[in-house]
Amino acid sequence: MRFNRKKWGARPARPGPGKLDRAKVDGIALHWPGHAKPLTSVEDVKAALRGWQDYHMDDRGWSDIAYQEAIDQAGNVYRLRGLRRQSGANGDTDTNTRYGALLLVVATGETPSKALIKATRRRIKRHRRLFPNSGAVVGHGDIRPDPTECPGARIRALINDGAFTPKGHRK
Repeated sequence: MRFNRKKWGARPARPGPGKLDRAKVDGIALHWPGHAKPLTSVEDVKAALRGWQDYHMDDRGWSDIAYQEAIDQAGNVYRLRGLRRQSGANGDTDTNTRYGALLLVVATGETPSKALIKATRRRIKRHRRLFPNSGAVVGHGDIRPDPTECPGARIRALINDGAFTPKGHRK
């Protein structure tokens, strides 16, 4: 299922970074929130997204929630900024203009489900249609200027194994 901003209860975004430039996008970075307990319902995910949006806008001063889309363990996709808009999640202006940002809603120690992996591959395939040079699938920690464990060991292993790479595409 797909949830637009209204369906998950997003606040309106403030003016901020604009659209990504098709020629400058190198890939997409996978993120995770690393929260302690799994979110077991759509309502839990929606509430968490609203909380993360509040944190990003109110505490960090950003224009919106940092990511372009979120994907939960059931394979549901939540539109955040949208795939065409520059993220605020990757670490700095350079990485935000060169990489998209998907938030995989996976708790610490939780194994990504087959539904999440399949939905992520579909969204990466869509991203590559929008941005033809977007070949790289990376973990947030691989591109961030400052070290981070994001997106966690289990997601990182799946990236390295090519699990998120759409069929018929390069790693």
